[in-house]
Amino acid sequence: MHRYWHPEEFAEIKRLGLAMGFRHVESGPLVRSSYHADEQVQRAAVR
Repeated sequence: MHRYWHPEEFAEIKRLGLAMGFRHVESGPLVRSSYHADEQVQRAAVR
């Protein structure tokens, strides 16, 4: 492991992403690019 990311850092990354205009941000130690993707597609279709 190169670095330990504290859970609070993931919350900050999420906050920054939302502030940049992303509609949804998943940020956490076990999150992957497809994390909850199916749910996000459904929510986007409703909008």
